[in-house]
Amino acid sequence: MHFPPRVILALIGIGAVTAIGAWGLVAVLRAKSMSESQRMMAAGGIVVLMVALAAWVIFLWPAYWD
Repeated sequence: MHFPPRVILALIGIGAVTAIGAWGLVAVLRAKSMSESQRMMAAGGIVVLMVALAAWVIFLWPAYWD
């Protein structure tokens, strides 16, 4: 298959956001200085941020290319 460069860039962007988010989740869940509720709130915040950035790449980024 042949993908246009903007699709490849979008996939790289989504992959980067996912990798950074997964790294952040692991770091938050391993933190010993936080209580359980603080870890869950931080993990939820990271997940919301990852979803928001992925949605931006999927839905809004193509508008800049057209």
